[in-house]
Amino acid sequence: MELPAHPLLADPFVAAAIERALAPFAAGLGDDELGWMRVRLAEQIAEDRSLLELLDAAYPRAADGSGERAKEWLGVLESVRAGGTHKP
Repeated sequence: MELPAHPLLADPFVAAAIERALAPFAAGLGDDELGWMRVRLAEQIAEDRSLLELLDAAYPRAADGSGERAKEWLGVLESVRAGGTHKP
């Protein structure tokens, strides 16, 4: 079963954080279940303003030294806050 990707999952920082959260369940669940959990976690973050603000605060601002990653993240963040989708 192929689930639509959530725009937050396109971001490497967010995807890595979600993978760390799912790591304890990886051995006991199949790919479909883990995929569903990834999407649900991303949706929950996007729908909960407190979680989105916490993620924004934790996000590295100059991951590559140029500030481009920060600009990309701000685009994702604004898109999700507006209820839209973001294409990286």
